Amino acid sequence: MLRKMTSGGLEPGIKDDSLYVDGQQLANLDLSGRVFKHFVVVGSRFENCTFDRTFISHANLGAGDPPSEFVDCSFDNARLRHIWTGNTRFVRCAFTNVSIVDLDASSMEFIECVFTGRIQKALFWGVPPTEFRPYLRSTNQFWGNDFSGAQLSDVSFRGGIDLRRQSLPSGRDYIYIADAAAGVARAREVLRTWNDSHEIGIAERTLQRLQAQVDHGQEQFFFCIAGQSGGQRLARLFGVNLT
Repeated sequence: MLRKMTSGGLEPGIKDDSLYVDGQQLANLDLSGRVFKHFVVVGSRFENCTFDRTFISHANLGAGDPPSEFVDCSFDNARLRHIWTGNTRFVRCAFTNVSIVDLDASSMEFIECVFTGRIQKALFWGVPPTEFRPYLRSTNQFWGNDFSGAQLSDVSFRGGIDLRRQSLPSGRDYIYIADAAAGVARAREVLRTWNDSHEIGIAERTLQRLQAQVDHGQEQFFFCIAGQSGGQRLARLFGVNLT
């Protein structure tokens, strides 16, 4: 059962349960070390709140309208799983040594947030999904974020996110393409030199998907290739030397 949060904080006696926060303005709330099976936020604002060492197994951090906000909040050493898309804005939040798995951020905004730790299977979008636009903004604010100290795996930035305005990790586990449209065009030229029909077919489908991202406003690419079966293929297509 989802428990409601009162204006004074958690209801008496609630320790580890599911939480529903609706229409609240909360400041300096400390939820450190709590375990939530479900965490649902609707039209609420958290400011200077602490979620350190919190474990959340399922969450919608911004259901409905108006948007929810997390401002100057700390998620240090938090473990976040299955975070659903929500009408949410994070501003100057710290995700230090965090573990995030399965994040759908297609209608979330991130401004000047810092991430370290591990993010696995996450999708960030510069444009919210069509079904959310009747009451949402037409674009997501996404700038000034620092991912440089995080380990990213199966993480994508799409829909017009300006990667020049983010700090991203570097090294042989990642590929950054500064000009997505030109990169796809060059990759098509490279593909013409290949002979393996099986590899060509897979690469052609990959380039079709990437071209669709360009057509939807993505001007730079960032690929996480560590442990990905197609990582070497992407490196060949885009002329990146991984040694």
